[in-house]
Amino acid sequence: GLKIPRRKLRAGSSPALGTSKMKKYIFLKDLYSFCKTLWKNKKTMFISISLSIILALFPIFLIKPMYLSKATYEIMLEDLDAKTNVSNFSTNLVNPFSVNQDPRLYKIVEILNSREFLIDFINKYDVRKDLFAVDYYDKETQKLFYTNLVNEDGKWADESTRPDDEAVYELFKVYFSASADLETGFIKISSIHYSQLQSKIWVEQLAYELNEKLRVSDLNQAKKAIDYYELQISNFISQDLIDATSRLLEIELRKKMLANVKEFYAISPIDKPYIPENKDSPSRLFILVFFMMLGFLYGVSKIYFAKIRSTIKSTLTDT
Repeated sequence: GLKIPRRKLRAGSSPALGTSKMKKYIFLKDLYSFCKTLWKNKKTMFISISLSIILALFPIFLIKPMYLSKATYEIMLEDLDAKTNVSNFSTNLVNPFSVNQDPRLYKIVEILNSREFLIDFINKYDVRKDLFAVDYYDKETQKLFYTNLVNEDGKWADESTRPDDEAVYELFKVYFSASADLETGFIKISSIHYSQLQSKIWVEQLAYELNEKLRVSDLNQAKKAIDYYELQISNFISQDLIDATSRLLEIELRKKMLANVKEFYAISPIDKPYIPENKDSPSRLFILVFFMMLGFLYGVSKIYFAKIRSTIKSTLTDT
């Protein structure tokens, strides 16, 4: 068959279709056309971006700053130690690179995030007013001022406007976080609030309430177990059964002793909560950039819609 020679590219000519050079050429050409259009309508772009910056000032100065306090805790519970060691040993045999499988870790995190625990916490420390009735915060005196929703004594002024437990619980979950570090086996608790001091206090109170809840629970279980084992020992005749029950009784007595003696029963602070100096949110730079992007997009869309409208008008005029 006849061979059709390929056209050689001359200097300054366009690249061949379908090549990477051609795609780059088209991209640069479109980019140049886009920038040229923006420059031609620079007044519209300037007005759009300027208005967006002015609008950004409202959320920047009206949104109250939030402060984040956090802490790291080590697990101190001992009632699951035996199960933990067996679980970790079997897990390491199967997969030596697996994450921490300590059941105490999951137990503590689940309790901290549980609905019952948080609602009890909300009602005990009257979290409602700190979530729904804050007027402003004085950073110098570290004092919170409340709206007229609450009285001077901190009580809710009108019970009909008082948020219910479910509403407070759902909002508090936004202000609080409890998670487990699977690599280290530590518990991380954090809270955020308009008040620097309040964010720190919440972390301390949550850790305290967790310790007390598990302390009381284990003391009650230990008391029941001790009463039962002592009764069984008095009724047993076999020395082997007495010895076995005595060992179980010793474990429960040790648990009761630890619950009464240890200050930090379930979790102990490694990195204590602190009063944050710098706000965590909102980010003024992020808000400003976000609004500028909106202004830029608005300006571009306005220019191109005007261009399309002008094209349609001229087409209709020609016809």
